[in-house]
Amino acid sequence: MTDQPWIHEVVGRVASEILERHSAELQDELVRRAIEEVQPRLAARGGSEKLLAAVAAVQASTGQRDILNSLLDQTCGFFVHEASCLW
Repeated sequence: MTDQPWIHEVVGRVASEILERHSAELQDELVRRAIEEVQPRLAARGGSEKLLAAVAAVQASTGQRDILNSLLDQTCGFFVHEASCLW
């Protein structure tokens, strides 16, 4: 890429600062959009409790990595169940 490692350091630091500043907004948007997308289908199956547990797990996460991991972990159960229902 570049022969100047300090550039990578500066860009990495700036990117981390910006993402950290906006992580709460991103988390809120992720939760809101996920609820909008899955709630109608879950309500038809009576899965609202699972949705609330998933939302709580995402909201309890602090860092970007934790938020994304929680989101993936919690939604995986829904998709696996959904995929098994399709077959």
